[in-house]
Amino acid sequence: MKARERLDRLGKITEPAPDDLPALFFDADFPATKAEDPTKTTVRYISRTETWNAYVTAKVQGSGTTTFLKDNMTIKLFADETYDKNKPYTVSFRGWPAESKYVLKAYVADGTLSRDPVTCQIWGDLVKSRPDYSSLPAALRNSPNQGAIDGFLVQVYVKGVYYGLYALTIPKDGWMTGMTDYEEGKVNHDKQAVICGEGSGESLQYILFRRAYPDLSAVVTGYD
Repeated sequence: MKARERLDRLGKITEPAPDDLPALFFDADFPATKAEDPTKTTVRYISRTETWNAYVTAKVQGSGTTTFLKDNMTIKLFADETYDKNKPYTVSFRGWPAESKYVLKAYVADGTLSRDPVTCQIWGDLVKSRPDYSSLPAALRNSPNQGAIDGFLVQVYVKGVYYGLYALTIPKDGWMTGMTDYEEGKVNHDKQAVICGEGSGESLQYILFRRAYPDLSAVVTGYD
C-alpha cells in the first residue's frame, strides 16, 4: 500500500510520470576523464508530457567509479550559449525545487540501477514516520527527500548513439538538505553544516566542518 500511495502521489505532482522513461539527447561526446574540462553542448529532454532544450555542461562525477567503462556525469543547464552561471535553465522533477544542476548516475556496479534511489526513498519514508519528525529543522523537512538524494531512470543518447540507462538524481548540493548555497554576506554559515560518514582529507564534510568552526585549535582530519 505504501508503494502504491507513493506512485499515486508522484503521478499527480511530478514530471516524469512514475511509469515513464524519459530520454536525454546530448549533441557532443562526454568527457572521458575527470581531469578534462566540462563538455559544453546542448541537450534535448523528451518524456510523454514534456519536451525542452537547454545548453548544458557535462563533467565526470565520482571517485572510485571513474575507473569503470561508463562514467557518472554532473550536468549543469544554461539558458543560452554563454554558459553563464547567472543564466541557468531550471527544471523541476518529482516535486523537487526547480534547479539547474543534476547528476546522471551510471551505477555500473548495480545491475538494477535502483539501489541508491530506492533505499533513499525508503529513508525518506522512515524519517517522516518518526514520532519526533515535527521537531526536525523545517529546511530538512521541506527538502526533496528528507536530506537524501532521489532519482529516476532515463535513457541517454550521445550524438545519436544510445549510451544506455542512467539514473537522474539530486546532486549532493545544499538544496538536497534544504540548505542554501553560499552567497557572501547573505547566509550565516556558522549555523549550517553537513556531516558525512565517508571520505577523508579535503572532502566535503571536512571543508564544511572547518567553515562552521574556524577557531578550533585541534587538528581536524577526515577521519574525525
